Amino acid sequence: MKSAISVSSRLSSMILEQFTMIPLIAVLSIPATAIFRFIHPVRVGEKFVSMDASPVFFYYSLVVVSLYFNKDCLQGRSIAKRILKLQVVNFGTVKPANPIRCLIRNITLFIWPLEAIVAMINPGRRLGDFIAGTELIQSDPAVSDSPMHPWQILFSVSFTTIFLKLVSLFFSDFFG
Repeated sequence: MKSAISVSSRLSSMILEQFTMIPLIAVLSIPATAIFRFIHPVRVGEKFVSMDASPVFFYYSLVVVSLYFNKDCLQGRSIAKRILKLQVVNFGTVKPANPIRCLIRNITLFIWPLEAIVAMINPGRRLGDFIAGTELIQSDPAVSDSPMHPWQILFSVSFTTIFLKLVSLFFSDFFG
């Protein structure tokens, strides 16, 4: 049984997503930044050389940022959605959206001002929902217990990391 959500629930979800995901990304990034920034020189022969950790740091950062785009991949519920008792579901079946649909849904967050406008007009479905065939509803505990597929989560995070790498290549070539 679907339970429609209000504009205030949708906007609360969008704001709370930022207040939960950005600190999570920071917590994961700060220790890695410290480790890669202050990496100890390695002795090669008679002199010390510094290791270039920037490629490792870059790819680690891509994986961490990809978590933002995969925030809903566990049963269609991010941290914020669990707090607000909301869930991303397939539009037709009302079953929890799989990780791949959640990724497709969240890729459109690059154009968040447009997403916010669409979400205010239609609180149940933002632009990403229309593309991915999903919607946001009040969480139903009976529906939330569908099986998870770890390979879909792995594929989703891997795909996002590759996508972000391609985007970074485009911008580095475009802007020099």
